Amino acid sequence: MTKTVFSDVLVIGGGIAGLQAAKKLSELGLKVFLAEREPFLGGKLNSFAKVFPDNSSPGKFLGELIDFVIKDENIQVQTKAEVKEVNGKFKGFSVKIESTDSSKKPVETDLKVSAVIIATGYRLFDAGKMPQFYYGKHRNVLTGLDFEEMFKDNILNQKPLFRPSDKGKLASVVFILCVGSRDEKYQVNCCRVGCLNALKQAYELKQLHGEEMDVYICYNDIRAAGKEEEELYRRTRESGVLFIKGLPSEIKPLSENQLNIEVFDLSTYKLLSITADLVVLETALSPNTDLKDKLNLPLGKDGFYREVDIKFNTVETPIKGVFLAGTSQGPKTISETIEHASFAALEAATLISSKTNL
Repeated sequence: MTKTVFSDVLVIGGGIAGLQAAKKLSELGLKVFLAEREPFLGGKLNSFAKVFPDNSSPGKFLGELIDFVIKDENIQVQTKAEVKEVNGKFKGFSVKIESTDSSKKPVETDLKVSAVIIATGYRLFDAGKMPQFYYGKHRNVLTGLDFEEMFKDNILNQKPLFRPSDKGKLASVVFILCVGSRDEKYQVNCCRVGCLNALKQAYELKQLHGEEMDVYICYNDIRAAGKEEEELYRRTRESGVLFIKGLPSEIKPLSENQLNIEVFDLSTYKLLSITADLVVLETALSPNTDLKDKLNLPLGKDGFYREVDIKFNTVETPIKGVFLAGTSQGPKTISETIEHASFAALEAATLISSKTNL
């Protein structure tokens, strides 16, 4: 079954960036078609019990934003949707979208829009590419996102966390920063969120377990710039988290339940040996560029979609009428993503309402 739909803007992606862009476009009086590949809205933020810098729960904010988008008469939402083809140009894009209806029958939508906002987010770096960390080989080695997904309910309900391999007691946890980021072989740039996420997670562990648990953060540099981020760093230090300036070259499994980490601490010039029940890898944010060929979009040196100007215009692309929102353009915090998506919506609305087509 094929249906034709007319709208002003197609927003691709129903995470925090796509939701915010759709909301802002509607407030500006435009019709929006939001296409999300997953069967649900909210993206990766659904996995988080709390977010930095204030360790607040994102549930209420995310729920209200999703509720607005679903109920707003200017916004049409299609989940389980995939963009198959894009033709045309500004004020005349024709987009083929495939989805399934409630009876699981395929539906093809021929969408006519003036502009497109890409809000497809990022991909988490595959830590399995660095075999020295045993990710995917040892059950007690997780990524930061794995940590959020596995322990969300425990953190929300203030229940002790457990060792993934046997549900046993956690006595020692090691966070390793910059896995795949600031690395010439993988992602050369800082991921912007790894340090802060580790600070938040380490603080959560100390709040739940206190002196019964040793928590370590192995780092190159702690980057905690922002209005409340430095306060999070101070709060985490005062909670008893131990900071080691250095990254381990490898992890050695001691058993199915424990691992050994040897790391040279550059602040004390000592080689430290730690027995850990859990290792958490704070990984790079990698580009998600599935739409590159369909929209003929160029990529930047970092592999993310290239913007018109890295300093003065990070939402427009070289393709007129195609905009970037959130981490599709590059790594960002949640607040930066919301601001960026709002700006993308404003720029798209401004261009559509402009009397010139130059």
